Amino acid sequence: MPLPAPLVLEDDTATPMAVCEHYAGSPAKARKILGLWAAQATTGDPGFDITLDLEDGAAAAGLDATLGLIHELAAEVAQALRQSHRTTIPGLGVRLPSPQHPHFSPTLEALGRSPMAAVVERLTLPKVAGRPVLEHAIALIRDAARGAGCAALAERPLQVLVECHASLRDAFALAAHPRVSSLSFGIMDFVSEHRGALPAAAMGSPLQFTHPVMVRAKTEIVAACLAHGKVAVHNPSVHYSDPLQTQSDALEARGLGFQRMWSIHPAQIEPIVGAFAPSEQELVEAEEILSLAWNADWAPIAHQGRLHDRASYRYYWRLLRQAAPAKAAAFS
Repeated sequence: MPLPAPLVLEDDTATPMAVCEHYAGSPAKARKILGLWAAQATTGDPGFDITLDLEDGAAAAGLDATLGLIHELAAEVAQALRQSHRTTIPGLGVRLPSPQHPHFSPTLEALGRSPMAAVVERLTLPKVAGRPVLEHAIALIRDAARGAGCAALAERPLQVLVECHASLRDAFALAAHPRVSSLSFGIMDFVSEHRGALPAAAMGSPLQFTHPVMVRAKTEIVAACLAHGKVAVHNPSVHYSDPLQTQSDALEARGLGFQRMWSIHPAQIEPIVGAFAPSEQELVEAEEILSLAWNADWAPIAHQGRLHDRASYRYYWRLLRQAAPAKAAAFS
């Protein structure tokens, strides 16, 4: 849905991602979340994406175990498609091993030969220590996809995990790459990378939102993504059994400018989706302001004692587009 013509300054055609990205690193966890997705997909949009984890969220094992995991996950994906009577799982991703790991290319080739390759829409790359590592990973993906006879896999959008000094240093360069769709903060690796200089408590709240090093890292990721039209993805709330803490963390993440957040337990999905959704009052205000602007032919207007012009109109139109597309379309 394009911006109303009077508001256009630049291309604004990016498709928003779901605000919640759920990670599953075992067949049992994948079965649970894919089953939930399938049940909700029969009646509408489940409202969250799924990433199947072949790296930190999976058990540390040899290559044979990883290849077996791909086979099992492919079976779970096929079952979810049968249950939902759909042919695709929108937003389905796979987190790969590190590009520097010897299992990276064999894992990709196995994924490319798997039936799952046809429905995987995104690849997540961990341990990307700067732009040169990203370029190397893309070359390996291309070669592995060719070896597997699955050319489409080489073109999948990439999510890059920022979890070390080098990736944070290159955040803007990583976000600028045309293959990259999002940057995601790997908080646990990032804290570990500081070799004891940061306390373990920085992996969770409240320190993850108050320690200067953590705030700098998160705001740098957000700035890099926003500068290049990419999506900034917040780390999960490690307090997975506490929905209220998850909601609080999600609200903090949204306040920092993140547009999406990991979930690591199904109970976290609803609090995340709710926290990232505009309130009813925000939607009412957006509709009122845009209605006044429309009637004024997009000239500056006053609303509740505050000035608004085309700069704020863009903000409120995008808010409506994401939360209430039909209402936004009325002003296009």
